[in-house]
Amino acid sequence: MKNEDIKEGLILRNSWNEFCDSLRSSAIESGIQERLVFEVVGADGWSAIDIEIDSLSLFASSRLIEVHLNGKVVKEGEYVLRKIVGRSNSDVYLIKAGELDGKTKKSSWYSILCKETVTITCEYPSNDRLPNWISDRFASLGKKVSREAADLIADRTEGNLIATAQEIEKLSLVLD
Repeated sequence: MKNEDIKEGLILRNSWNEFCDSLRSSAIESGIQERLVFEVVGADGWSAIDIEIDSLSLFASSRLIEVHLNGKVVKEGEYVLRKIVGRSNSDVYLIKAGELDGKTKKSSWYSILCKETVTITCEYPSNDRLPNWISDRFASLGKKVSREAADLIADRTEGNLIATAQEIEKLSLVLD
């Protein structure tokens, strides 16, 4: 991930911690020294975000501001999200949301974020695609695995991606 890749806001659905960790690392590499995390549930938390985005950091010229959405976005939240989209400072925003229903995907706040920011959907691979994901994961580590082995790992880890990734890392240490 290049520095210019993280200069836009992001919204993630079904986010993977690995991607967020990668984004945080890229932010640090590009000189972002301050990270703020806000948990938002309903109406709680939006006022703190609103105040923070209007404030300058005492310690850094740009910040990584994470907003973790839990539940429905209320009017105040929509106002703050519109404000974030309209900002032209060097802060980077990571907006994480759980699974979004059809009504939410048609909401004005979601439409604005999709139109004005980089939107990334991280969905778990279905059971029939998991062996391919496993093979790709091995390939990213410079290893090759048979389809039968990928099927076995998928079956044994029961779709748990964290457990699957850990097994792949362990096995990659002993494979030639």
